[in-house]
Amino acid sequence: MKKFFIVLIVIMCLAPFPNYIYSIAKSTQFGANCKDYLKLSADANSVVLAEKHLTTAINYLEENNITSGQARFFVAYPKNDVSLWYENLKTAQSQLQEMIEMGEYTELEQSNMLMKLRETLLDDGGSVTLPLAISLNPHGTLLLWLNSTMWIFWVIGGLYGVFKFTCY
Repeated sequence: MKKFFIVLIVIMCLAPFPNYIYSIAKSTQFGANCKDYLKLSADANSVVLAEKHLTTAINYLEENNITSGQARFFVAYPKNDVSLWYENLKTAQSQLQEMIEMGEYTELEQSNMLMKLRETLLDDGGSVTLPLAISLNPHGTLLLWLNSTMWIFWVIGGLYGVFKFTCY
């Protein structure tokens, strides 16, 4: 009977790991394929380079269907609306492409466009502006709830193990 309880405790303590591993993997993948390119676009020294990096990030969003929805946990805030955020990125991309197609632009026009892009892509602290848990989209709400409630398995498994093996 003691082996059964040990197996049960181990299962309860390991149950949350698949959710956490999946969330970490999705976050890392999003960071490498989108977030880093948005940061590179914001830090670019030319409109051509900025457009190239922004297009790479937008292509990743489109390929992974991260273009709409609401990244939220409890309350739907406009800052977590993926559709608004994506629309803002597309507008910035089209403005960059129009400027590049125009061909001739002054250094001042390029500088103004790059400053505008930087203000669009970055927060006041210099980090990339992103909706909450966008890397988990479109199943972000479900995964946030699962990840938040899975700690109960650790608590129950730990308490049960402590209680079971100290009382016998």
